[in-house]
Amino acid sequence: MSKLKLPKIDAGDCRLSRVTEKAWKAIKKANAPPYLFRYGNAPCRLERDDSGVLGIHHLTLDKLRYEVARAAEWFKLGDKNRTYPAKPPKDVIQDMLAAPSPPLPILERVTETPVFSSEGYLPTERGYFPEARIY
Repeated sequence: MSKLKLPKIDAGDCRLSRVTEKAWKAIKKANAPPYLFRYGNAPCRLERDDSGVLGIHHLTLDKLRYEVARAAEWFKLGDKNRTYPAKPPKDVIQDMLAAPSPPLPILERVTETPVFSSEGYLPTERGYFPEARIY
């Protein structure tokens, strides 16, 4: 099994909107199948508790930085244009968290039993159903 090639993002780029856009693109690429969502207009991820129950947890600065650090290869330019590994800048993560409509699939609820969508569809497989906004 080959691992996906991660996008490269320059952590030293001071154009916040540009770097934030690249970070969101990296997240969208890494979010397949989806486990990161927009819930209540805020970014969140699905997590299982110690009992195995799946729940919705809002992404804090640290949790979103964890995701962004694994979705892209972050670097800074040094002398003679050499690249050095870098961490995702906190101001980029703060900018992502401040987005009024994060570019993530919308999630309205998590359920363990099948439920009908508003269109009358009854999903029976596990996973995310974008038409119903249900996981």
